[in-house]
Amino acid sequence: MTAGRFSRATVLIAAVSALLLALTAARWVGEVPGKQAHLDFAPYYASALLVREGHAAQMYDPAAQTELLRASGDAPQAPVATALAPPAILLYVPLTLAPLWLASLMWSVIQCLLLLMAALIAVRAAPWAARLTRTASVVIVAAAVSGGGTLMLLGLNQWDGVAALALALTYSDLRAGRDNGAMVWLTVGVLAGKPHLAIGMALFLVARRPLSLIPGALAAAAMGGLTLLVVPLAAVGQWLGTVVNVNGAFRPSSTIGISGLVASFFGDGGASTVAGYVMTALVLLTCFALGRRAGRRDGGGSASDEPMSSIDPVFLGATLLTLLAAPHVFPYDLVTLIPGLVGCLAWGAAGYHSHDWPGRVALSVLAAWLVVTLVCLEMVSPPGSYRPTPLLPILLLASAAACVAVAAFRPRCAAPPMAAPVGRW
Repeated sequence: MTAGRFSRATVLIAAVSALLLALTAARWVGEVPGKQAHLDFAPYYASALLVREGHAAQMYDPAAQTELLRASGDAPQAPVATALAPPAILLYVPLTLAPLWLASLMWSVIQCLLLLMAALIAVRAAPWAARLTRTASVVIVAAAVSGGGTLMLLGLNQWDGVAALALALTYSDLRAGRDNGAMVWLTVGVLAGKPHLAIGMALFLVARRPLSLIPGALAAAAMGGLTLLVVPLAAVGQWLGTVVNVNGAFRPSSTIGISGLVASFFGDGGASTVAGYVMTALVLLTCFALGRRAGRRDGGGSASDEPMSSIDPVFLGATLLTLLAAPHVFPYDLVTLIPGLVGCLAWGAAGYHSHDWPGRVALSVLAAWLVVTLVCLEMVSPPGSYRPTPLLPILLLASAAACVAVAAFRPRCAAPPMAAPVGRW
């Protein structure tokens, strides 16, 4: 493979990424928050406004939320339910100083910045080949943030940009051998908002370094204590009830996790639900086993000087398995794959003695990412629709299996000789 060929490949990747980003921006502009607040943001805003006005005990009361939104002139078509955890809701309180439409617009911009920060942090932490230029780094960031998750995230104005940033910081600390710090970032950034998006990763980190459970528990206790200074226990109980109700409000076949895959083939009945639980347990056990193997292979040290260490595909695999195990997961949650994707692209590029980018591994990863993105686009086309398909969880499961295979069978090897880095960020 020649340098010219890789240069053309880089141009093609950049062009496709730019096209997808333009499409995402066009769809978002068609749903400008100034015209109509995003459906998923409105309940977050209402809950935060109830806290600011001194009604924290009612922050998870759908009737109180609906009444408040009606008073502001932005009534939802049906009573809303907020499944976001109390610590995350408190982050929305400053936004309630602005009208709903403006707060929604600002949150969309914040989400874009958070995704960009997540990709950039992963870039800095990843094991780059010596001749990877700044241009190639920019292309990888663009490819990562142009995925199907971003397409749906901005349309609904969800929380997941925060989760993506937290996972990027988790990945950065993990590559540097700071497992305790990785667990703290995971706890504060993901478990505090959408705990179901972090269960598998938490098992992975604990299995890799059991003592990382201690700083994670301390961080959770500190965050919970601070939250209870503002949020009464009654509201926490309401939140737990809301989580159960929200999970029951959506057919399992409408989700993109392993339970959704099972329900897509066997229906939404009780038997498929039980089968989904069994499969979910197996996925979580795989996360734990993956962490144990990663801990033995890396020996507790830093992976920053080991470009061919398998921690990068292993991290992506753990993130994929975490999504598959989540009971309430939708395409916008795919943005949490951004840090692992960037790391895996870097890991694949680092294996080439020619130091060209992209190599065969990176091209394969990008091709899979593009297919997932196109499937997501089909699911939400035309705008405003949502047509779930079992193809998406099948693709995610196959990708996770590939990452697990790398962890299980690829020998640990030394990095190829490297020249001085060029254009490293």
